Amino acid sequence: MRLLTLLFAAFVSVVMSAQTPLTSPKKFDKNNPMNPFNFCADPTAVEYDGRVYVYGTNDQQQFDEGNGFIGGNDYGKINSLVCMSSADLVNWTWHAPIEVKKVAPWTGCSWAPSICSRVEADGLTHFYLYFANGASGIGVITSTSPTGPWKDPLGKVFIGWGHPGMGDIVWLFDPGVVVDENGTGWITWGGGGEPHEKNISKGANALIDFNTRIAKLGDDMCSIASDIVVLPAPFHFEASELNIIGSKFVYTYCSNWNGDRSMWSQFNQYDKSKAKPAAPGVAQMCYMTSTDPLNPDSWMYEGMYVKNPSNFGYPGGNNHTHLQKFNGGYYLFYHCQGMEKTMGSDSGKGGYRDIQVNKVTVDEEKCKISDVTMDDNGTTSLVRTKRPVITEKQQAEMIWNCAGIGMTYSGRGGSITAVKFKQAGSWTAIRYAYTQNEVKSFKANMRGKGKMEIRLDDVKAAPVGTIEYDTTSFMEYSISLTTPFKGSHTIYFVCTEATDGKNNDFDEWQFFEGDISAISTISNDDSVLSENYFTLSGEACQKPEKGLYIVKRNLANGQTITEKKLR
Repeated sequence: MRLLTLLFAAFVSVVMSAQTPLTSPKKFDKNNPMNPFNFCADPTAVEYDGRVYVYGTNDQQQFDEGNGFIGGNDYGKINSLVCMSSADLVNWTWHAPIEVKKVAPWTGCSWAPSICSRVEADGLTHFYLYFANGASGIGVITSTSPTGPWKDPLGKVFIGWGHPGMGDIVWLFDPGVVVDENGTGWITWGGGGEPHEKNISKGANALIDFNTRIAKLGDDMCSIASDIVVLPAPFHFEASELNIIGSKFVYTYCSNWNGDRSMWSQFNQYDKSKAKPAAPGVAQMCYMTSTDPLNPDSWMYEGMYVKNPSNFGYPGGNNHTHLQKFNGGYYLFYHCQGMEKTMGSDSGKGGYRDIQVNKVTVDEEKCKISDVTMDDNGTTSLVRTKRPVITEKQQAEMIWNCAGIGMTYSGRGGSITAVKFKQAGSWTAIRYAYTQNEVKSFKANMRGKGKMEIRLDDVKAAPVGTIEYDTTSFMEYSISLTTPFKGSHTIYFVCTEATDGKNNDFDEWQFFEGDISAISTISNDDSVLSENYFTLSGEACQKPEKGLYIVKRNLANGQTITEKKLR
């Protein structure tokens, strides 16, 4: 009987260690969508310290708090924004969501952000994140870090219905911002697709709907310092964004669904030295340029640069794009419903979107954006120069692909984020990871009880190392690899056993060239050896006399406990 028991136990162990990995909505040979575990849309981006930070509408909040695919996405429960960053535009680090409703309690919903930054008199880079409060106004929150903490400088709506010069506009939303070479900010907004009835007498029609606005921002970036001007974008619908390419302002937007294209012969704001661009198609991304943004007559229509997603095999829908120059090249961030389609929703009818990125060709001298193809391939143009080096400390929330995971956070707006394995079979992976010399050991911070296997180049491959962990708080575990390796690889972190789905987390990790003995026993001594204090943005500081701060305690048993405190 004892022999049978031992054989059964061994069989169970084998089954658990061979746990079938869960399926991801992202293909194993593709780099889009950027984030395969959280629906998000309406991308905007800013570069900071060698990374691109991308922000968007948190569709996942509607999915989780609403009815999932049942009934579709009506955006009504979305009051937070997403944030993720990358150095190579392949592996994306997920940051804690920006909980706009808690930062600015006067808000209802928060959609379609637009971000800009500038170095100010205090020597710090200040970030200004504008967002749509539903369709009824524009708000702004600020920070000196791209990941927060954020604050509400006004305590109220920035641009609302009663704002002087607003006029009659159908949807007061979708801000697009840019800062020029002099540090001056500019903002556009608006939407509707059909003119407000009061504007029809002013000449608004299906061709020019009077629903688009542009203005110069004040020195504080939280006020308007010019007249509010109608921007004559033909067949405009929504999705404003602003760029500056060379000496020209570039306004991008999504065209409408039902405008009368037969009116195109009446439109004459284009460069007459060139052939007249074709009329915008249905829900296509278009752009206009100007050297004098507050002069409506200066804006020239340049044409379409991204067709409707239905042209590329995705469900049809509107779009919202952001053009970003990074590391000498241009990249286009956009959304589609490819992930929803892969997950089995009925042809994208749920309305849940995911953000993708593709390289784009831009002629800066002519201010010409070439047509962009949407696809699952994404970009690999930065792989050799920006790929993650695994002998440097990395965050578990840096992810190329994954399945069955969530995120755990340390308090509201906290910068401490970790991967949550929801069940056995959950996994994450990074792509194009590199080490020049052979690595022989591995270290990671774990919490919960279970096993995590490290696998190379195939999620079902035999493990090169296994961590067994059992701890109620984050603890550092070190192991020697059973199979040392070097070079460039896709590295999978696969949870093969998980006894507590609510508390099974994976955080910082690093590979080492030398040997490290596995930790087999943990001291019960939980006395505090040292304490370190940090601001909410992660900067080291003295213990504050009041306010919120982060304390990191190093215990005698090897544990490190990090908490947010209020004095």
